Amino acid sequence: YGQSTPESPLPASFGDIAVATPFFNLTPGTTYHYRFVARDERDGNVYVVHGTDKSFTTQLSALGFELADGRAWEMVSPPEKFGAMLRPALEGHIQAAADGNALAYLTRGSIEAAPDGNRILEASSALARRDGTGDWRSKDITPPHATVTPILIGNGYDYKLFSPNLERALFEQRDTGPLSPEASERTPYLRHNTEPATFTPLVTGKEGFANVPFGTEFGGDPKISIGAVGIASATPDLSHVALNSDVPLAAGAAGQSLYEWEAGQLHQVSVLPASEGGATVGAQLGSGSASVRNAISDDGSRLFWSTEGSAGGLYVRDMDREETVRLDVVHPGALGKGAVNPIFQGANPAGTVAFFTDSQQLLEDANEKGRDLYRCEVRVEGGQLLCDLTDLTTDTAGAKESAEVQDLASGMGEDATRVYFVAKGVLDSQPNGMGEGAVSDQPNLYLWQEGSGIRFIATLSGADGSIQILAAKVSAAASPSGRYVAFMSQRSLTGYDNRDAKSGEADQEVFRYDAVSDELLCASCNPSGANPVGLESSLSADRAAFDPLGLWAGRALAAVLPEATKTSLVGPSLYRPRAVHDNGRLFFNAADSLVPSDSNGNWDVYQYEPTGMGDCSSSSGGASISRSAGGCVSLISSGTAEEESAFFDASLGGDDVFFFTSAQLSVTDEDNEVDIYDARVDGIPATLRPNAECLGEACQPPARVPDDPTPASATFKGPGNAAPACPKGKRKVTRKGKSRCVSRKRKHKRHNSKRAAHRNRGAKR
Repeated sequence: YGQSTPESPLPASFGDIAVATPFFNLTPGTTYHYRFVARDERDGNVYVVHGTDKSFTTQLSALGFELADGRAWEMVSPPEKFGAMLRPALEGHIQAAADGNALAYLTRGSIEAAPDGNRILEASSALARRDGTGDWRSKDITPPHATVTPILIGNGYDYKLFSPNLERALFEQRDTGPLSPEASERTPYLRHNTEPATFTPLVTGKEGFANVPFGTEFGGDPKISIGAVGIASATPDLSHVALNSDVPLAAGAAGQSLYEWEAGQLHQVSVLPASEGGATVGAQLGSGSASVRNAISDDGSRLFWSTEGSAGGLYVRDMDREETVRLDVVHPGALGKGAVNPIFQGANPAGTVAFFTDSQQLLEDANEKGRDLYRCEVRVEGGQLLCDLTDLTTDTAGAKESAEVQDLASGMGEDATRVYFVAKGVLDSQPNGMGEGAVSDQPNLYLWQEGSGIRFIATLSGADGSIQILAAKVSAAASPSGRYVAFMSQRSLTGYDNRDAKSGEADQEVFRYDAVSDELLCASCNPSGANPVGLESSLSADRAAFDPLGLWAGRALAAVLPEATKTSLVGPSLYRPRAVHDNGRLFFNAADSLVPSDSNGNWDVYQYEPTGMGDCSSSSGGASISRSAGGCVSLISSGTAEEESAFFDASLGGDDVFFFTSAQLSVTDEDNEVDIYDARVDGIPATLRPNAECLGEACQPPARVPDDPTPASATFKGPGNAAPACPKGKRKVTRKGKSRCVSRKRKHKRHNSKRAAHRNRGAKR
């Protein structure tokens, strides 16, 4: 309380009023206390009210930027892109290799001067691979087009899924030209990503290779529709592929049936149990557009599928036994009230345990109304395939409290011993670590854990509804074991004041829960204690990289979790980027500046990791790392790009983090286009590679640190120390250490040439 800010009048109001005031010349790494004071003059009297003591901590100086964990930026996308643009897409598959040495990404237009086939500016896919020197080489892998192929809105890009290290890929062909001598007409293919690539048709009528009856037509007319056969999902190694088909692909099969491809052969999946007639029926894998999470087991032996309509059911097919069992069966003693509407939530990779929700009472202890969450253990007993069913949200207390489980599970562990879900019922009477209890008729986030039952985590805001809508729209994700779950909420869950410093509206923040320690923390809350400075997403034609699906349009955001990929508008998500890891690492996009070196006032990529992981030790600090919530937050992107930076994907464990950025972070990056970088632990900067060419400002010696540096303000927003501006209508271009102003003629209008002032700022040397 050593100083006071100037008094300012407050407007008349019946509600809260947001006020803000700047502070200057603060000492880095220092905790300051403050309080709000209101003075009112009425009838010749002066009334003074003092608020409660609050505090914030300034960050350390922004000088000496260095990435955490010994990371270095490696440029993944090619320096010369021949007019192609790297931007996120509403529909399209992206995936990083589990070992971090490859990346599949999307472009508008080809990155090659002469791509295979005759193609115009269109949606394309590229595959980048890393060699041992840190160099990345990209290749356009979009299948060649021999005929005019119209853009089919809603079906996305060709590629739908890759194997873990991107050795193989699945795609749906848009062109009619055969890619293999085994193909008879347009079909989905398995691509072997070798040089040269080879292709295996998944459906063919070619003599000697046919896996459908003679005369079967399935290719469709590419001018008006996609093919009749589509990819539903696959095993991780792509050796077994689930296919849906609008036309029968086997004798006696129905239309819109489900099949499994294995080693060139097709096997019917959607076969009813013998007790229901044993016919082949129309079906969808998992719960269709909602969830196909592990709906095909890792060895392809079991597939979970469902039928639609008032009599729809949920089934599992054992391919080895050629036997089907229904999961949503009304058991003895159950009333069977409620609509028949089972929704598959997910299964373990072995296909031995599945979770689903249903509004029909399947067990005697089921709730009388609302949806319950069920766990089915699939086993063989007495030579028969069985489903041992358990209601995880049963009314054991007799309080007649409906579970009202909401839509999709927020996350689950691969061993099926943990599942996170949202329910409006009070299913746990114990308060959480903040002393709050579940609230009836509100979206409560729970954990069910084998051996310990249901645990209340937090009550979310009604505005957090997208946590429970569709698989591709789930704003929550769990680590592979299910120990950690990350989610977003507009509600303050840990005591941090998340009202935006500019608008006063509560911002969405990113939270992480640890099932082992039963600890909830805010990973994206500003470590200084200052209110967040957020941004809004918008539904523009040029999708935001941090929100390509437009889930958060018009919403106040301080941070967001990466979204699951969508391969079509109506299809399910087949892959979710690796943002949450079992070692405690969490990656997210933040609009707020969480470390002092983040000075651009735009979206950047951040990492949260617990104490003891990587560089997060008790002595950690610096321009790019801040102590926060029992761990550390650190920049992955530069914090200086004029345009947004956004998380793309990560390797297993998070040693490689791929992200979009407009900043030039490598000596090989000379254009003003968006590029993809890998923030790699023990990465090799281009300046240390034997064949790297010295270009532009990289040829100059490192900038000298001022003799009397001024500490960075914790609330500073701006581009930093920019070079002298060019006259209006000109832009600055730097080549070989020399700068000049030229006419502002840009290849793509959305890019800004002022980034030249930031080239290689903070690059690790």
